[in-house]
Amino acid sequence: QKNNNFATALQISAIDRSGFVVDIMNAITNMRVPLHSFMAKELKDGRLSFNITMTITDLSQLNYINSQIKRIPGVFTVERVSG
Repeated sequence: QKNNNFATALQISAIDRSGFVVDIMNAITNMRVPLHSFMAKELKDGRLSFNITMTITDLSQLNYINSQIKRIPGVFTVERVSG
């Protein structure tokens, strides 16, 4: 047993603004989290919905990732959707 890493997915709801995708990608890159998928969808009410799948080591890392993403201007919610 070399590691206990596991894949998890997050759904992020945010206001639609210029540069938002770059801000999320920079935050994830800075945390050195392996990203497997990233899907963004524009909603009718001016919001964006993002689904990201990544590999994490434990729940404390997931909580840290959540807190960092929530600090990005325009983020409404960050929810774990699988894992």
